[in-house]
Amino acid sequence: MAIFKNTYLIMRHGESEANVADLVVSNPDIGCAKYGLTPLGKSQAEKTAMAYSGEKSI
Repeated sequence: MAIFKNTYLIMRHGESEANVADLVVSNPDIGCAKYGLTPLGKSQAEKTAMAYSGEKSI
């Protein structure tokens, strides 16, 4: 029997302009270019990255 040592992380992006506008955008090419992250979303993404990396936030 094979023993797997995989680790899976589930993360979601921060708040986006599309979220605020109550839009569902399923194509990342459109969503990323037309609806970026809000200032809150950028902060959320940064905090998540810091928590995952083990670094301390400034």
